[in-house]
Amino acid sequence: MAPERDPVLIVGAGLAGLSAAYSLGHRPYLLVEREAEVGGLCRSIREGGFTFDYTGHLLHMRRPEIRRLVFDLLGESAFVKIDRRSGIYSHGTYTDYPFQVNTHGLPRPVVRECVMGFLATLQAPRRCGEDASFREWALATFGPGICKHFMLPYNEKLFRADLASLTADWVSWSIPKPAWEDVVRGAQGTNRRTFGYNPSFLYPAAGGIDH
Repeated sequence: MAPERDPVLIVGAGLAGLSAAYSLGHRPYLLVEREAEVGGLCRSIREGGFTFDYTGHLLHMRRPEIRRLVFDLLGESAFVKIDRRSGIYSHGTYTDYPFQVNTHGLPRPVVRECVMGFLATLQAPRRCGEDASFREWALATFGPGICKHFMLPYNEKLFRADLASLTADWVSWSIPKPAWEDVVRGAQGTNRRTFGYNPSFLYPAAGGIDH
């Protein structure tokens, strides 16, 4: 048998495994999965009338070719568009996400510390190398106030790791890095625009990421 016709073994029928099988086209393959259903972590659990995803599964599909592929396979009507609604509870109050441009409503000393610390990073910028840790990158990008009151404790809880041991390059792209005007307007409560890579997203209309 020609090498290109040899069956391909794909271990795991999660999103990566299913995508690999699809991309092989007509080439033979064997897809093995230990669970009774395919999907891996892109599955949903239904219990007591509620649907639970394993984690936050949202479809952004920023690449046009991926969006076309998904719509060609499932149809646009299979999805609903949802605008993000995210809040942060700290210092006894709720503020909008992201924290760095929505400090209005926090205690005034906290707001002052966050804004002044951010502005200081612009007056005396620190360059981070490619191997900079997340902690180094966050302090250089947002300043000590924002890091103290949100960026460091939140991400330590999220990743359950010492942020000095994590490199910044694999996650920093997803964290909004505002201009100074945005930070000041956020302290005044006058920000009206959205921030981040996911202000809206798609989700299966039938409910559950596995639909």
